[in-house]
Amino acid sequence: MNKKNKIIEEFKLTGLIKQSSRYATREGCVKVWRGVTYEHFITMAAVCWKLANSGYKVYTEVEFTKGGRADIVAISGSCGFVFEVLHTEKEARFSAKKDLYPEEFLIIPVKTKGFDITQFDI
Repeated sequence: MNKKNKIIEEFKLTGLIKQSSRYATREGCVKVWRGVTYEHFITMAAVCWKLANSGYKVYTEVEFTKGGRADIVAISGSCGFVFEVLHTEKEARFSAKKDLYPEEFLIIPVKTKGFDITQFDI
């Protein structure tokens, strides 16, 4: 895929993100807020670091136009991924959230328990 086509494909995927979220969520910035657990934040930051260094555009706490908010969104060309960091979240809640995300994105759960960045790869 040439550079122009890659940009066009990335633009299509970012078009599925709420406009207000696009302005509030800067590429490459990991959001932190009161109440998030240390394990959740550290895992999220590590995943973002790995994705950014693998050539992906990385966003956190992304709201989609049709609903749902993802912990991490990674985009490169026509490849779009949603990563949900699971620490205290139950499997049923994760399953319900998956239905809100655009079908153009592959959804990947990342569990904080036993997480090892050296073993993480997409």
